[in-house]
Amino acid sequence: MNCLIRILYLDFVRLFEEVQRKQIMNKLSKDVVISIVFSFLNILFNFWLIKEAEYTLSVAHLGVLMYIRRIAPTFSNIFQLGTSQALVRFTSIEKDDRKKIKIYYIVSTFVWISVSILLAVLFLAFHDFLSSSFFPESENGVAYLKITFVYISILHLSHFVLPYFLNLRKLFVYNMVVLLVASLSMLISFKFLGAEAEVLTVLEYSFLMLFIILILAFFYVFVKTELYTLPSFSSIKREGKDFIKYGLPRAVITFSDMFLLTVGAMLIQGEEEIVGAFLIGIVLSRTILIVLQPVSLLSAVISGHSNTDEKHQQVLNLVVGGTMYITIIATILLYTWIDVLLPFWLENEETITTVTYIFKILAFGIIPYTIFQALKGIIDIKYFKPLNLYSLLIAIASHVFLFYVLNFWFDTTQSLSISLTISFVFLGFFALYWNRKYLYSHRYFNLLYLFVFNIAVFVMNFKVHLHYPTFIGFLVSITLSGVLFLIFCLTVKSAFLKETIQVFKRR
Repeated sequence: MNCLIRILYLDFVRLFEEVQRKQIMNKLSKDVVISIVFSFLNILFNFWLIKEAEYTLSVAHLGVLMYIRRIAPTFSNIFQLGTSQALVRFTSIEKDDRKKIKIYYIVSTFVWISVSILLAVLFLAFHDFLSSSFFPESENGVAYLKITFVYISILHLSHFVLPYFLNLRKLFVYNMVVLLVASLSMLISFKFLGAEAEVLTVLEYSFLMLFIILILAFFYVFVKTELYTLPSFSSIKREGKDFIKYGLPRAVITFSDMFLLTVGAMLIQGEEEIVGAFLIGIVLSRTILIVLQPVSLLSAVISGHSNTDEKHQQVLNLVVGGTMYITIIATILLYTWIDVLLPFWLENEETITTVTYIFKILAFGIIPYTIFQALKGIIDIKYFKPLNLYSLLIAIASHVFLFYVLNFWFDTTQSLSISLTISFVFLGFFALYWNRKYLYSHRYFNLLYLFVFNIAVFVMNFKVHLHYPTFIGFLVSITLSGVLFLIFCLTVKSAFLKETIQVFKRR
C-alpha cells in the first residue's frame, strides 16, 4: 500500500512539474513576441530620430548629438556601479524573498542619489577641464558637458526602475520605458520644436519629459517594495555586500561594452562629420541586435529562475541557433541593399556614401558581435566570475591598438571600421568559448546546410541588385529570400528548429 501511495505521489509530482514547465514556456513565447514587436518599434523610432536630426541639424551638430547619445549611456553604465545588472540577477534568484528584494532596492537608491551628487560636484569643480577633454574646440563645450551629466543621471534612474518590471515580466511597461529612453522622447522633442530645434533645446525638452516619467516609476517601485520602512543596518550590510560585489565587475563589463562603440568617436574628436557617419554606421550594424536582445534578456531571467545546467544548456543553444539563423540572412540583405535603402533615410549624399562604406566593413563582424550580445545576459546570470569583462577588455585593446597601426596605411574611416570589425570577431569567439561545454554539436543546428543556403541567398541578392538596384528590386529580393528561408526551415527540420517550434507551440 505504501509503495502504491509513493508511486501515485511521484506521478503527481512529475505531472505538476510538466504543467509548470509548459506554462513557463507559454509565457516565454508571449513575452518574446511582445518584446520583438517593441524592438521593431525601437528600430523604427531610432531611425526616425536620426532622420529628423539629419534633416534639421547641420552635419557637425548631427555628429555632436550622436556623440552625446553614445557618451552618456557609456558612462552611465560605470557610474551606476552595476546595480542594474545586480538587480536583474538577485531579484530573479530571490524572487520570493521580499526582505532581500527591499534591501537590493535600498542599496540601488543610495547609489543613484550619491552618484547624482557626485556628478554635480564634478561639473562644478572640473567643467573647464572635462569640457575641453570631451568636446575640444567647441564653443558650447561646457553646455554640452552639463547636459551630458544630466543625461547620465537620468539614464541611471532608468537602470533602477527597468529591472523591477523586467523581473516581474511586465514586458509592456518595461519596453515602453526602454522606447522612451532610447529614442521616443527625443523624437517627440524634435517634432514639438520643429524648425527651432537645436541640439541643446532638443535634449533639454527630452530629458525633462524622461525625468517626470522615470521619477513617477521610481515612486511606484518605492511604494511596491515598501522602501519607506528600512530593515536593520546589519541586514543591509550583509546582503548589500554580495550585491555590490557582484555588481561592480558587471558595471565595468557594461561600461566596456558601450565603450567599445564609443572609444572610436573619442579618438577622432574634432572631426564631427566622420563621427556622425561612424556612429550611424554602428546604429545600422546593431539593428539586428535590437531584435535579438529581448530574447537574451528573457533567457537570462529564465536561467536565473531555473538555475540548472540542463535549463542553461537548453536556453543557450536555442539563443545561439536563433541568433545564427536570423542574423546571417538579415546581414546578407542589409549588406547587399544598404546603398538602395539609405537614401530613403538620409539626405546628405556625403553622409550616405560614408555610412555605406563603414557599414559594409562592419557587416563582416555583425554575426560574431550579435552572438556575443545574445549570450552576454546568460553568461552574466550563470557565472559569478565576470567572463564578459575579459572578452571586452581584449576587444577594446585590440580596437585602439589596431586603429593606430592601421592608420599608417589607411585613412581614419577605414582604420576605425576595420579595427572595430576585428574586435567584434574576438567578442563572438570568446562568448562561444566560455560556453563551449554546453554547446550542442553543429549537427543540432545543421550548420553545413545553413551555410550553403545563405551562400545561395547572397548570390541571388547580388544578382538581383546588379540588374535591378532599385527599391522594387529590394522588395522582390527580400520576398524571395523570406520564402526560401521559410522553405529551408520547413524542409531541413534540424533538431534546433524542431525544439524551437515546440517551445512556441506548448500551452
